[in-house]
Amino acid sequence: MKNLRNKNRNTAQVARRNTFQRPLRGAGILVLCLAFQAAATTGNANEYSSFSDVRIVLSDQTTPYMDFRHGFESRLPETVKAFSQFYLDKDAIDTDSLDEESLILSVGTSATRWALENTSQAVMASMIPSQTFHRLKAAHPDRHLSGLFIDQAPERHIALARSLFPEAKDLAIFSSGFDEDLKESLGQAAESMGLTLHFNSVQTRTEIIRAVRVMRNSADALLVLPGSEIMPAPNLRALLLHSFRENLPVLGYSSGLVSAGSVAAIHSLPRALGEESAVHLQRLLKMKASDWPSGQHPSDFQISSNRELARSLRLPLPSDTTLRQRVQDLETHDAP
Repeated sequence: MKNLRNKNRNTAQVARRNTFQRPLRGAGILVLCLAFQAAATTGNANEYSSFSDVRIVLSDQTTPYMDFRHGFESRLPETVKAFSQFYLDKDAIDTDSLDEESLILSVGTSATRWALENTSQAVMASMIPSQTFHRLKAAHPDRHLSGLFIDQAPERHIALARSLFPEAKDLAIFSSGFDEDLKESLGQAAESMGLTLHFNSVQTRTEIIRAVRVMRNSADALLVLPGSEIMPAPNLRALLLHSFRENLPVLGYSSGLVSAGSVAAIHSLPRALGEESAVHLQRLLKMKASDWPSGQHPSDFQISSNRELARSLRLPLPSDTTLRQRVQDLETHDAP
C-alpha cells in the first residue's frame, strides 16, 4: 500500500506539472505550490527532514505580493524549489492531497485565515500584521503556527522618533486599537529612550480631529501604527491633514503614508520580506512543528522620508541612510 501511495503521489505530481500552462482566471488567492526534488543530492536532501511538501498561498496577485514572490524565490534553494504552479483560486488546492508531510506558507492575512480554517497542517504566515497574527494564534491554539510580520518591532518605531527628534520629550501614538502587549512594548522602548507616550485609540474622523487638537499642546510628534485593524484611508487622510495644520510632524509605517503626508516611515519592502521568509522557512523545515518559534518582526528595514513636507514644517531632515544608521545604533545600544 505504501508503494502504491508513493506511485500515486508521483503520478499526481507529473499531472500537476503538465497542467502548468493552464490559463489563469478569476480573482482570489494565488497559490504557489512547491515541493522537494525527488532526486536531490544526498547531503541537501537530508537537511530537510521534517516536511517534504510545501504549499505557498498568496492573498493577492497585486504588485507587493509579486515582489514578495520574486524575493522569496531568489533565496529559496533548488532542493526546495523543485517545481511550481500558480492558481488564482484557493479552492484549486486539493486539501485531500495534504498530509503530515505538508507545510503551508500563507502570505497575507486572508491566506492565513483560509489556511487555518480549511486545513490542519502546520502554517508559516508572512506579510501579516503582528496583532492579527497573535489574534489568529489565540483563536487556533492547537495549530502549529509561526510567522514573519509585515510591521516593525515597537522599539524600532520609537528609535526612528528619537533619531528624528533628539530633543523631543513627548510622542503621541495614534492607532485604530492597541493591545496591552503592544502598549507595554512601546512604553518600555520609549522609557529607555527618554520619551513619554500618549496613546490615542481613534475610530472616527471626529475623534481624530479632537485628539490632534489636544496633542498639539503636549506632543512633539505623532506616530501612526497599524493597530489591530488598519485605519481606514479617509481617517488617515484626516489625521495627516489636521496634523499638518497644527504643525505636528507625523511618522508612519509605510512608504504610502510618506507619499500621503507623513514626514518619514520605517518599513520593510515586500521583496525583502520574501527573501527573509525563504530563510525563515528553511529553518522551520529542519524542525518539528511542535518546536517552531512564534512570529517575529523582520530584521531588514527601510526608511522613507518626505523632504518637501519637512521643509514646509521647517524640520531638519537627515538623509534616509543616516536615519537608518541611527536607528540601527539605537537598536544595538538597547539590545539586551
